[in-house]
Amino acid sequence: MDFLLIKNRLYKKVLFFNKKYKLVILNCILLTINHFKNNHMEEIIKYWSEFDQNKLDHVHIHDEDRKIDFKNKQIKDVINYHDFIHHEKFGNVKNELHFNLLPEPYVGDIKNATIYILLLNPGFSIADYYVESKDDLRQSILNSIKQEFKDEEYPLIWLNPKYLWTPGGQWTERKLKDLICHVKETNENYSYSDALKHVSKKVAIIQLVPYHSKSFGLGKRMMKMESVNRIKKFVKNDIIKKAEKDKACIIQTRSISEWNLNLHKDNTKNIIIYDRGQRRSASLSEKSPAWEKMKEFI
Repeated sequence: MDFLLIKNRLYKKVLFFNKKYKLVILNCILLTINHFKNNHMEEIIKYWSEFDQNKLDHVHIHDEDRKIDFKNKQIKDVINYHDFIHHEKFGNVKNELHFNLLPEPYVGDIKNATIYILLLNPGFSIADYYVESKDDLRQSILNSIKQEFKDEEYPLIWLNPKYLWTPGGQWTERKLKDLICHVKETNENYSYSDALKHVSKKVAIIQLVPYHSKSFGLGKRMMKMESVNRIKKFVKNDIIKKAEKDKACIIQTRSISEWNLNLHKDNTKNIIIYDRGQRRSASLSEKSPAWEKMKEFI
């Protein structure tokens, strides 16, 4: 949207007002425009609240025009675990995209988190189809996408004790295990569940590409998706600014060139970018380059 053009048009419309009130009216209008222009947090949540959860596939409507790029690189006609284990790709899944699984552009409270972990895309396990057959789990995933946490004690849903058995739960707990234990040890009356809850409110995971795959081998084609552009814009205009104000830290473990945080690293000490050797394991343990920064913001 060209805000300068809007400004000029609005100025012409208020020309008939008394000069005393002209600038006041125009400034009020521009303040309103700037509010919406800069409110990228609400924009990304609204964007992802628009995807159709009732369709057979869960490709965002603004990514539909790029789906043809993956005609032979997607799992089709699978809506549940039973379908998948009878699919021709069962036992031979490589880098195909699973559009029938719910997308996961982010998980955790992206508004209030203080630690943001930037990844490439959600992985894939055959159990993912079984996970989404559970109504409570599916609803928790949808609530996370819409950022509706009214009845959710664990905003980073994969750290909810009742979901630790899932592939997402196992991966997240393993990656954040040292941080969870650190929180438990530094809070005398905390149980392990208390520590999980604490970490789940402080950590958010943001994916560059929201769609599941076992491995990522589709490269530049995925970067043309509108959802990728939207999440990059959100990180640039909201999360980076939050880090620059010392209100959060950002840990970038994967897809260094695409997230392009090097341009902002000199402006704040709160951005941790893994080097080539560190990216392979993408560790978040007490021996990782992100450990001290995570302790600071937890």
